[in-house]
Amino acid sequence: MEYIHYKKFVERYQSSGIETPCFIYISDRIIENIEILTNKYKQKSIQVEFAYAIKACSLIPILKLINSKIEKFEIQSRYEAEICINAGIASKNLIWNSPRKSKTDIEFAINNGISVIIDNYSEGIDFLELSDEKNCTNFGVRQSSTNTNSFIRKNHKLGFLFDDLTRFLELCIEKGKYPNIFHYHTLARCDSVEDFSVHIDSAISSLNYIHENYGYTFPILNLGGGWDCNTRLQRKGLRSSDFVDLTTRKIENLNYKPRSVIFEIGRNFIEDTAVVACKIVRIKKIEDVYWLVVDVVTNLLVPIPLARFEVADLHKEKTEKFSSVICDGTCSPNGIIVESCLLPRMNEGDILYIINCGAYTTSLIEPFMEPPANIVLFQNDNFEIVIGNEQMRDIVDKFHG
Repeated sequence: MEYIHYKKFVERYQSSGIETPCFIYISDRIIENIEILTNKYKQKSIQVEFAYAIKACSLIPILKLINSKIEKFEIQSRYEAEICINAGIASKNLIWNSPRKSKTDIEFAINNGISVIIDNYSEGIDFLELSDEKNCTNFGVRQSSTNTNSFIRKNHKLGFLFDDLTRFLELCIEKGKYPNIFHYHTLARCDSVEDFSVHIDSAISSLNYIHENYGYTFPILNLGGGWDCNTRLQRKGLRSSDFVDLTTRKIENLNYKPRSVIFEIGRNFIEDTAVVACKIVRIKKIEDVYWLVVDVVTNLLVPIPLARFEVADLHKEKTEKFSSVICDGTCSPNGIIVESCLLPRMNEGDILYIINCGAYTTSLIEPFMEPPANIVLFQNDNFEIVIGNEQMRDIVDKFHG
């Protein structure tokens, strides 16, 4: 959805009477992003499935909307599982990825029929012990992909190294427990078919090695996600379906035919579906740059590496543009919403529309942890809980409806 498509939306917002700052998700765009993929891959020899990664946006109305189009959801915490269940999503359709699932988390997942992706050896030992008691067979393993991605090499907290994975697989086979999902996710903000090709080749190499040396086949291949949003892909002449098409071709190099391939999609479904309407409170000129101070703050629009914002230029008819920065009114040097843009001469009180705000913004209000942190004051050699974790949970619960 490029800038011109916002004009009608802006006209409707301006007549709505809703004050700024205002965070707006566009439901038609969410459905469009999902159906770009789901409509194309309904009838394939290998089943292609899409799971929504709720860390991108975990608001319950958004989850319900997405669940009207797809069944599977990827989660990273017990609280995310509870949010999904409260939204009416069947627990059997949840896939739990995380390097810090506790033994209690694993037991919760088993009891609720959630697919557990084992991330490391000690977690696997806990799972096998608990699954013996519960007769659970719905689980997978995640391989670390340090050989394909420099970001993962630097930050490889996710998944087994391959030698540890095969050691765990040997233990599973010995115990008569057979993982059905092979999870291999490396990419963040992927906008290159070439990068994705290396990713798939590496996954297939691992699967072929396991098949040749252990005679073992995983019926489900989970390649994660990390694709960029459709707006940005389109600027590069790409479509999200290009990654799926490449996968279905590459799978021909696998020694066996898997039953299904799963992609866990967050940003691609949701990033370019939300707009923040905000008002310019003050304008200051520093050298040749106009700094536009707006009434939305970066504890909502957090300028983290996985979230990138732009401003919709609704003044195409005005030819003269000025170098501008959009920032909040906090004292934080990180409070930059749009670092550099060209805009016509703006006035205090004008409304700006910040786009590509759908992913990794509101979801940051939901902590990816169990439990939320206590807020504690240390005073006079005593610790006083100012806000307990249950109170924090109440705040988050209210936010998620």
